Amino acid sequence: MASITKRQNKWRVQIRKQGYRYFSKTFFNKDNAIRWSRKIEYEMDAGQYTLHNGEDFTLVELLTKYMNEITILKKSRIQETYCIQKLLRENFCSNPMYKLTMSQIQSFKHRRANSPVALRHELIVIRHCLKIARSEWGLHLKETPFEQIFLPKPPKSRKRRLSNDEYQKLYQAAKTMKVDYIWPIVSLALETGMRRGEILKLKWSNINFDDRVAYLEDTKNGEDRYVPLSIKVIKLLSSIKQSNNLVFPVSSNAVRLSWERLKRKANVRNLRFHDLRHEALSRFTEKGLNPIEVSEISGHKQLNQLKLYNHISIQHLVKKI
Repeated sequence: MASITKRQNKWRVQIRKQGYRYFSKTFFNKDNAIRWSRKIEYEMDAGQYTLHNGEDFTLVELLTKYMNEITILKKSRIQETYCIQKLLRENFCSNPMYKLTMSQIQSFKHRRANSPVALRHELIVIRHCLKIARSEWGLHLKETPFEQIFLPKPPKSRKRRLSNDEYQKLYQAAKTMKVDYIWPIVSLALETGMRRGEILKLKWSNINFDDRVAYLEDTKNGEDRYVPLSIKVIKLLSSIKQSNNLVFPVSSNAVRLSWERLKRKANVRNLRFHDLRHEALSRFTEKGLNPIEVSEISGHKQLNQLKLYNHISIQHLVKKI
């Protein structure tokens, strides 16, 4: 089984046996090479290293293939690539699939317990990778500990609303900012319910000022949609100098940093940029738009998803009864 060959000043060991995984290792000393080959052959005779239709693959190999073939096609590829690259540094990912134990996965889960949202996403990525390995790559993997372990509960829907006082603080703080794009972006998010990515992809050629409509291409749900624009938004967009085909030719990271700076200046806490989308859709409902109309604006295909974004203020309800 073992083949030991001398290559320059080193000894290369290759071990091949039908039904078992292939081994190859290089040594500076021949005696060490012989001892290692005998150890591997003994372990093979004991029933280790047998091929199980893909179970000799490591998670490093499977996740790397998944990242290069599946993740690259997703809209969330940047975030998911970062997630996978972080997983690849875990020790258990270098073990063959048949060597993975529940104790290893439980240990990983306990170490990541302080970040339940990130942990949930990591486990979901691994599970989907294993599903793709079976359904598309032809690997007949047995059920792994990753599919037996319970996922952390999903986070509760945020119900953060922007108060009038906070709005004024943000508006005043924006006047002191060096960048002139952050307040128009914030205003557009509040008036339309558009996501940050949709705002940054918005082109002048996709805005119809006469009909007061913006055309959004290839949105998060994979479809295009039209968003109605209020007179306030039309005035806002008309005041912006057109120096590029993009309305806001800035990076997502630049907007993120400016948004964090704006909140610090305004002393507004616990407010995420995505909360502005919640605020906008809640305002649409409070203005009297029905769920179907709001979903046309937001792009939600299912009304139960839209419900997570609608947080009507108790003051509004009090006025209606």
